[in-house]
Amino acid sequence: MKICRTGRSFYSTLSFMITLEFFFKFQIIDVSKINKKWIWPFELLEKIGEGGMGVVYRARYVKNDKQVAVKILPEEVTDEIVLGRFDRELEILRKLRHPNIVHSFGGTTEGSHRFYAMEIVEGGSFDKLLEHRGALPWELAVKYFQQITAALQYAHSHDVTHRDVKPGNFLISSNGQLKLSDFGLATFAAAQNLTAAGKTMGTFRYMSPEQIRGKNIGARADLYSLGCVMYEVLTGEPPFDGTSAAEILDQHLNKKAPRVSLTVFDCPAELDLLISSLLEKSPEKRPASAEQIQQRLETVSPVKMVSVNQTEATRDVQTTPAMETRKERLTDFTIWKTPNWVIATLIAVPLLLIGWSLQLQQKSYAADVALESWKVAWNSPDEKIQREAAIALGKIGRVRSEVLDVLTKDLNSTDPAQLEMVLVGLEAAGGYAVEHKKDVYDLLQNSPEPEVRYQAKQTIDAFEENVSSRSTIMQFMLLTLLGVALFAVYIIAGKKFAN
Repeated sequence: MKICRTGRSFYSTLSFMITLEFFFKFQIIDVSKINKKWIWPFELLEKIGEGGMGVVYRARYVKNDKQVAVKILPEEVTDEIVLGRFDRELEILRKLRHPNIVHSFGGTTEGSHRFYAMEIVEGGSFDKLLEHRGALPWELAVKYFQQITAALQYAHSHDVTHRDVKPGNFLISSNGQLKLSDFGLATFAAAQNLTAAGKTMGTFRYMSPEQIRGKNIGARADLYSLGCVMYEVLTGEPPFDGTSAAEILDQHLNKKAPRVSLTVFDCPAELDLLISSLLEKSPEKRPASAEQIQQRLETVSPVKMVSVNQTEATRDVQTTPAMETRKERLTDFTIWKTPNWVIATLIAVPLLLIGWSLQLQQKSYAADVALESWKVAWNSPDEKIQREAAIALGKIGRVRSEVLDVLTKDLNSTDPAQLEMVLVGLEAAGGYAVEHKKDVYDLLQNSPEPEVRYQAKQTIDAFEENVSSRSTIMQFMLLTLLGVALFAVYIIAGKKFAN
């Protein structure tokens, strides 16, 4: 039975993952072979990341040449809390297996050497995407939010709180899938004691109030950070920012979070309210779980938009009889509605005409650039070059009528070959050289040379075809301008009638 390419790829990847996990499970590792280039059986290729919890390298698994990411804790790190966090991160990643969480193949904490291997995600980080694109449309943003929430829901269901949810900790795979990474600050529900008492851990712009106060935190702290991420994805800016860490942290503690709808006017009401609830200062006022957020994201619809309350935006004005009369007259006028296709046509056609005019200007500029070269070529003794020059000068003559003088000065030549070239150029000019039709017609009737008469007939046919085309374009332009004028009169009359 044949196996398709996709199937082979799947089984190859699965086999690779099983091999690595088997390798780490039984700790088949030679610590003596750890150096700047090798951590056997990995060859370190290049550094791709660095942070407080280790350095990440692109590496090659020598047994099958597959590339992975290897995270290493430097040997000089001896702080027990840092060592404990690295060990805990490895333990957490071994436990979590989800499409939206970076997959770990295992690692080792033997002696002073600590490292682990994980899948390499080639698409870069989510924060780089936001830096490049800025705020995302809410439709696309919701798709990313669903993936982020799925990762958090899975982690929370396994009693894991990430504690550093931010765009930079989500990686993007080549197929656009988000993957949560960097569990260096994450905790199991029963392992809070690895954070020093009263010490703030996390990233300032996305940190929950309870994290800032150094309290024991739970899953709802991640949900607050999620709210900060969602706000930034939609607006392009974090909800709280400042010139110093103290200023930002104070805003998290005391300042009410802004509404997304004040910046993103097409934000659906459900999404706007969801983000506001995630940014509540009190954990009890936030959604109960990431699963609840997933359910609310599924209800997000463009039908219900956030709108300003009219009583808050306008003054109370007493309606007078004169105003009522004006409303009735305006209603009567708006009964006469212009079809949408008419309005679209009247808008599109002038734009097309402007584009056509710009194109003609561009051609005129190109003609200026090429004109002198073709004038020289016109006097070439090479018949092929001269023919090309005649055609080029004829086409340039469509936008620069004086160029045709270069051709027509030889219209009375006694040389049949020269006359034929002149006619070739006038044929290329078409209706733009129609004023020379009489001279061409005389050649058709009186020239003793059959080649000249044949070319004269071709040129006259080109005159007639192009004149018809030019006439059609002019009629189209006049009708369009007339339509635009009538539409303008309609609008002006409508306003005056409504007043």
